[in-house]
Amino acid sequence: MKNQITILTIILSFISILLVGQTNNQINEMINNSLLSIVEKERNFEKKGIVTSYYIENLYILTDNLPLNFVFSDSVNNINFKKASLKDIPVKNLKKGISAISFSYFILDNNKISIHFINKSIKINKKDLSISLGYGYIFTYEYSCEKDMWKLVDHIP
Repeated sequence: MKNQITILTIILSFISILLVGQTNNQINEMINNSLLSIVEKERNFEKKGIVTSYYIENLYILTDNLPLNFVFSDSVNNINFKKASLKDIPVKNLKKGISAISFSYFILDNNKISIHFINKSIKINKKDLSISLGYGYIFTYEYSCEKDMWKLVDHIP
């Protein structure tokens, strides 16, 4: 009896690991696609004069709030934005001030998932860390059972 319970526990654990792995891959893909869209929008803001080139050159993608086991896609790794945890950003950069895109949270509603990001300005003033929140990005994906995949259905901005 003990052996059967042990075997059943191992099998259920293995199945749950596989399902979590598959879910993480889909979530990773949605986050990576959203980040690529954000980068494109930020560069368009620069072309329109809404943000400066200094802003773009000092823009970070913060890794602090990303899901456990998140992996940047090759496409995201190839963009020239810096990717770092806040604790790994050099103090001299923080004293000058940086801009960052940070993952905030998910909202799951029936067959839709909204992925939220926030733009932040971060600066060290004397000994205090100042973080100002700016505009946000929301990407809404809808799951299609027929296609067995998530599809982007809305984004703000």
